[in-house]
Amino acid sequence: EHEFRFLKRKNKKIITIFLGDDIRSPSKLREKLNELEYDGFLDYVGVSISYYLSKGYEEKKKRIAALSDRYADLCFSYSIDQASYLTSKQYFVPYAYDIKDFNRNDDKFDKNQTIKILHAPSHLLVKGTPLVRAAIKKLKLEGYRFEYKELIDVSNLKVLEELSSCHIVLNQFYGFAPGMLGVESLANHTAVLMSADPDIETNLPQDAKGAWMITKYWQVYDNLKFLLDNPEEIKKYADTGYDYALNHYTYEKVSEYFHQAFKENGIEV
Repeated sequence: EHEFRFLKRKNKKIITIFLGDDIRSPSKLREKLNELEYDGFLDYVGVSISYYLSKGYEEKKKRIAALSDRYADLCFSYSIDQASYLTSKQYFVPYAYDIKDFNRNDDKFDKNQTIKILHAPSHLLVKGTPLVRAAIKKLKLEGYRFEYKELIDVSNLKVLEELSSCHIVLNQFYGFAPGMLGVESLANHTAVLMSADPDIETNLPQDAKGAWMITKYWQVYDNLKFLLDNPEEIKKYADTGYDYALNHYTYEKVSEYFHQAFKENGIEV
């Protein structure tokens, strides 16, 4: 607050960008989940981190939102995935990915290739890893043949190395936005299964429909089985997702988006 007041006295414009739990209110998210009749990661995180569901944590999120509403001239956040006490207009949060790191690899979809499936959770419960493991186990018991890798506590470089030859990424299944791994996976020409949904998180660009296979927490097995039964669909999702990432997540596209938002809010750069 002290810093914001100082900047305003100097007639500076303030832009806030929120990326997850720095603004997300567990109480507000629970309200959204109840409206949708959806499960979420709240209780699973709360079991291991009691402070996450405490009154003190909630008050902190109220305070942060109030400061942003009071001082910020422009705010980037997700109104559903990062449900919060913000009352100001919230713009879509664009993850920026360097065009030189985009990697389209049509050769990996050759019919003779073993299907490679990747799951790289930053948090096992938040990302839905138990659901993924259950689906993988059931499919193996049913006789499906594929290569599954689960990367935990490894470098981002290692994840990117695996993405280059990967066909399917199992991202996250409780969130409503892609997250960074989702963007990296799209940019590396993979079919992505995740719960991000532009019909729910309407801040997402609406051409997101079809860029990945929308997969809610109860659909992991069914949707993965569909792709294994219909391998031609894997490349269709990979192609569409790659084009979507090119249209929204390169540094150039993100710069254009930011500048348009600045212009709409009277911010000169």
